[in-house]
Amino acid sequence: MDHTPSFKETFVVLGKNKLLLIVIAASVLGFHYGYRQPMRGLYRQLHYYSELYRLPPDLYGLPARRTKHPGTQCGRCGSLRLLDPSRTIVTTLTVAIGVGMVPAMAIFPLLRKKFSLKQIYIGSALFGFAVHGLCYVILAQDVTKINIFILWIFLFLMGLPLGIYNVITYALIADSIDYLEWKTGERQEGVCFAFQTFLSKVNAAIATFVFGQLLAQTDFKAVDKSLVDNAGRQIFFEQSGSTQKMLLALVTIVPAVGFILTIIPMFFNKYTGKVKAQAQAELEAKREKLMESEEA
Repeated sequence: MDHTPSFKETFVVLGKNKLLLIVIAASVLGFHYGYRQPMRGLYRQLHYYSELYRLPPDLYGLPARRTKHPGTQCGRCGSLRLLDPSRTIVTTLTVAIGVGMVPAMAIFPLLRKKFSLKQIYIGSALFGFAVHGLCYVILAQDVTKINIFILWIFLFLMGLPLGIYNVITYALIADSIDYLEWKTGERQEGVCFAFQTFLSKVNAAIATFVFGQLLAQTDFKAVDKSLVDNAGRQIFFEQSGSTQKMLLALVTIVPAVGFILTIIPMFFNKYTGKVKAQAQAELEAKREKLMESEEA
């Protein structure tokens, strides 16, 4: 008969499972993995702000007439500006990271044949750190003229470590189940895998909090959903150059720091290599012995 573990039992199991604690710590420090939706939204807005067109308030509500005004400062003239990238381009920005995640998840089984989970986790985090840092260095040179093709490439590359993370956490939690059984004789699959859902919610919560707190330190002008042109397209307030740079930093520098932080707990993961092989052999021998006794 299935037994639903109590709150107390859940944390008793957690206290015994050091590997699961490491996975949880790495996930919490890697809060940037919950940044996916804010990242997509900010990159879309960065693209809008780099290709803006001016729409004075007195034309609001009239047929849209877009006239480019390079260098116009909306803060002085009190105007609004109208975005003009095609909706197709905007859509690609929302899915580019996801496209990068797919091949990463596909090659994960191949990576497992040559590397340990610990090595893959640390390697993908270092790759993510490098990509996000390079993205900031290149795009920050002129945030008002972001090249859409370069942005696509970076978003795709950013999706690779996220794709690895999506599948490696399940593998690490599966390892934690074997680790717990090896150390205590208890096999608590339900309790351990329940933390997968918990981690995703924690990631999203921390990412949203950090994102909101950092954004509040800028002079970011929030979007007014009621401001649209006759075609139903959103009208955006112009952001200052410093704000645009901060937006870029939020989706590059902050995740880059997160990638470094998330590998720290993983260095304490000793359930790998010969230790893991020994544990798996002992568990297999124990199961075979149990089967033989049951048959007898």
